[in-house]
Amino acid sequence: MLEGTLLKLNMVTPGSYSPKVAPEVIAEHTVRALMRTLPAAVPAVVFSSGGQSEEDATLILNAMRNLQIKKPWPFSFSFGDELHRSILKVWGGKEENVHKAQKAFLFRCKANSQATAGDHERNIKFVLLLAFIPIIIGFLFIKFSLLLLCNAGDEGNHALSNDLKLVL
Repeated sequence: MLEGTLLKLNMVTPGSYSPKVAPEVIAEHTVRALMRTLPAAVPAVVFSSGGQSEEDATLILNAMRNLQIKKPWPFSFSFGDELHRSILKVWGGKEENVHKAQKAFLFRCKANSQATAGDHERNIKFVLLLAFIPIIIGFLFIKFSLLLLCNAGDEGNHALSNDLKLVL
């Protein structure tokens, strides 16, 4: 019964010794192969990375969603390698890296979710901006704190105050 099937496939990619091609080219060839062979009764198609990087697989899925042809199936990932490869690298088995790994996991989930909806390229800059906001705020806080210290007018720390002004 096709109606109860999720088909897990690899994307149609060039051979390992072939030059790299744009995600849109892989998307077009993959969808064309599916249109020629896969019945519309299959409710969804999920992809593995097929040995591609997480970001490449995400960009290709996004390109498949944005092809301007009617596709009878929704596309997604089987959510194996596409989600955990970079997270495991960030974590490295170290307790102190758990929070960083959680952030990397959330970033990959958002990127893949956006690609499933065909919104990855449009929203990825916003996601990257969000990732840098805490760093920017921290930098501004430190700089503001040092400026306050420099302008405190404490006579005992006048030499320190002048040194800080030179740094700022």
